[in-house]
Amino acid sequence: MKKQKSVILQMFYGENGKADNISFPPEEDALLDKVDKYYDLVCEKLKPYPELFELFEKFRESLEDLRCFEADNYYAEGFKFGLLMGVEAGESKFQE
Repeated sequence: MKKQKSVILQMFYGENGKADNISFPPEEDALLDKVDKYYDLVCEKLKPYPELFELFEKFRESLEDLRCFEADNYYAEGFKFGLLMGVEAGESKFQE
């Protein structure tokens, strides 16, 4: 399929604007490895204490939910700002 010229159609057909197309810096992999390492260590220490382990899991899930909510908000705000920039770029005169 020929790549669409319209960014709106690119987004619609999944050619652009997908999370799969975003590359992350190598430092992120190192941080994720660190998080996984510490998560495993904490889980191991909490195994003898099921009530604390359950509390820790709820805490971790809440942090993940918060992170997802934050990412959604940043995406929406970035999209709106990009759209406004596009509208302004299409104007013949810039106004303050």
